Amino acid sequence: MELPHTIGALSLFVVLATEINAQSDDSVPTPQTVLEGFQKAWQPSKGSLRPLKDEAWKVRFQSFQQLVRLGEKATPALTVALIEGDTDTRVFAAQALTFRADRASQPALTKALQDKHPAVRLYAIDALSMFGRLKITDAYQQLRDKDGNRDVRSHMSFALERDDEPQPEAIRKLLLDYDVADLDSAKIGKSAPDFTLSDPKGQKHQLSDWRGKKTVVLIFIYGDT
Repeated sequence: MELPHTIGALSLFVVLATEINAQSDDSVPTPQTVLEGFQKAWQPSKGSLRPLKDEAWKVRFQSFQQLVRLGEKATPALTVALIEGDTDTRVFAAQALTFRADRASQPALTKALQDKHPAVRLYAIDALSMFGRLKITDAYQQLRDKDGNRDVRSHMSFALERDDEPQPEAIRKLLLDYDVADLDSAKIGKSAPDFTLSDPKGQKHQLSDWRGKKTVVLIFIYGDT
């Protein structure tokens, strides 16, 4: 091949590769764009932290999945959001950091234990407990015994007493494998779809095992906080 042709072909290859890379970069969300997408979709009803529309919950769940896929790159934006965001964003960031289980977030999570909103404190406890059983301190004992929210007290008690090993990788895999289309499969007036859930110690519970035998009440902790 003549040299001018070689140079021309090489130049064309570089241009095409640059365009492909630019398109690929555009298709990958940044942590900030994920946060902005959540904030746009999450429109709580007046006087509540929870929206009524299923679509908002789907976006919340998809945002968790995207942040897990982004890996450690998501941690800096989430820690800033945890400290500086509005109430909805701080709650979301604390919960997302539970899935991340990144040691770099530990200082921000510790600070969030003093947040004015109980859901932020609760998820900060959960995120810290993903590093393993917490060693008791005066601050932790204060939350366990005297926090004004019963769920915060309960979660801190578990974090201080757990005798199992956290499994962040397994939790992230379950999160990523979940099909968001199933998020609104339960319908009022119809039999509940079968599901399997694991308790904090890893024991699995399947709804069909109890169908026709006992009444099953599923409490979504976010709605009880």
